[in-house]
Amino acid sequence: MKYKLYDKGKNDTSDVLKEVLTNRGIDDYKKYMNLDNNVLLHYSYLDNIDKAIEMFMSHFDRKNKISILVDSDPDGYCSAAMMYMYIKEMDKDYPVEYIMHKRAKAHGLTEDIVIPDDIKLLIIPDAGTNDSEECKKLKDKGIDILILDHHEKEEDNPYAVIVNNQMSERYVDYSQ
Repeated sequence: MKYKLYDKGKNDTSDVLKEVLTNRGIDDYKKYMNLDNNVLLHYSYLDNIDKAIEMFMSHFDRKNKISILVDSDPDGYCSAAMMYMYIKEMDKDYPVEYIMHKRAKAHGLTEDIVIPDDIKLLIIPDAGTNDSEECKKLKDKGIDILILDHHEKEEDNPYAVIVNNQMSERYVDYSQ
C-alpha cells in the first residue's frame, strides 16, 4: 500500500483525527468535521438525471416489474437497499425484486447474472457504467437499464441511461 505523509517528521499523534485528515490533504479539519449545507450539490448537476427520473417514473406508473442488481460489496449492498426501500416507500406492494451475484465478489453485469424475462426495468446502482456489451443484449430483449454509478467511465454505453457523478462535468466542477 502506498501512502504519503505530509510534514514528514512533524506528525502529532496526540490528535489522531487531525493527523489522519491532514495526511489526506484536509487543511481545516474542524471545518471538515462540521460541514454545513453550503457543501451540498443539487441533484440537477448530474447529467441524465431528468432522463433517469422520466424512465423510472414511466415504469413505476405502469407497475412494470423492476429488478435491482446488487453489487457484492458494502456500497453495492447499501445503494441497492436504499433503492429498494425507496420504491417500497412509494408503493409497498410494488413488484420490485433484487438480483444477487452468485460469486462472492462480482460487480455489474457479469456472466453469473440472470435477468428474468418479465423484467422491464433493471436498475444497477454502484456499477454498470462500462457494461455496454451486456447492456446491449438486455436492451435488445426490450429491457430498459438505469445505471446509478460513481466509477470512472472507460467506454461508451449508449444502451442505458447512466447517472454518474464522474461523467457529470457540472457536478465534478462544483465538487472541487
